[in-house]
Amino acid sequence: MPFESFQKTCKNLRSFYEKGKFYDVQIIIENHPPNAKTFYAHKFFLCSQSPYFERQLIPDDDDINDKEENVTNLLVIKDISTEVFEVLFHSTIEFNDKSGLELFEILLGANKLKIEVLVHGIQSHLIEYQNEYLCKNFAMIYHPKTLDSNDFKFLTSILKNYIPLIRFIQFSSEQFKSMVRPYKKILPTELYEELIEYFLTPGIKLNSINTIPPPRHGLIDSTIITSKHAAFIASWVDRKDKQNIYFYPYECDENPYDFKLLLRGSRDNFSSTVFHEMCDNKTNTVW
Repeated sequence: MPFESFQKTCKNLRSFYEKGKFYDVQIIIENHPPNAKTFYAHKFFLCSQSPYFERQLIPDDDDINDKEENVTNLLVIKDISTEVFEVLFHSTIEFNDKSGLELFEILLGANKLKIEVLVHGIQSHLIEYQNEYLCKNFAMIYHPKTLDSNDFKFLTSILKNYIPLIRFIQFSSEQFKSMVRPYKKILPTELYEELIEYFLTPGIKLNSINTIPPPRHGLIDSTIITSKHAAFIASWVDRKDKQNIYFYPYECDENPYDFKLLLRGSRDNFSSTVFHEMCDNKTNTVW
């Protein structure tokens, strides 16, 4: 069934299920028990669209004739969020209203439930319209554990000329562990061993230091300001605007300061409590 037709069919059935009519399956989503929610559906439609539901609701073909008719089946699902399942259940996805992350989470749910029409529809949209998100979140989408030796060989052939340009020594130990170590197979053995030693023994001099580019001053880990903004802020810190009536802020490559991100709302939370926990009593801080 084409994706658009599938969505239309689900929309027509939705009104019946919301009124509690013509259903023979109750699905309880218990990802977060206090917020558990029950959905009503028809076994025939679920099983026709998803091998997962067919396996769960009709476990043994030999028992079908033995089951009583008009019996409501109860199915509990614990590892999909209510929000994601609601989208999957109604199958009316407004792609333009969803971020790349939201669509990816819905895709994972659709894949788990084996709803192939949704899987193909979401994948096509992500590839065509969210390719920037896919590129920036490669490690989340293509987990290293799912890559085989041929995949690593292919990655190595693509990235071998770019590895010398990576500023590994700007990584934190945690970043190295989560972002570099899983891909150690594509790094030269000598370089990887030296990096392990460097992160285990801070301050140690690397033999390959000449092959590892030095840190870029003014490089900003921010989704709000750019390196140019940081250079402008640095100019204010140094009171350059007061030293001369003709104010010339620092250029990005002239910025004498390294800016370290203390808090990111989308990562750490936007609450005032978190702000004070992470930013109070920090010297040389701007916000």
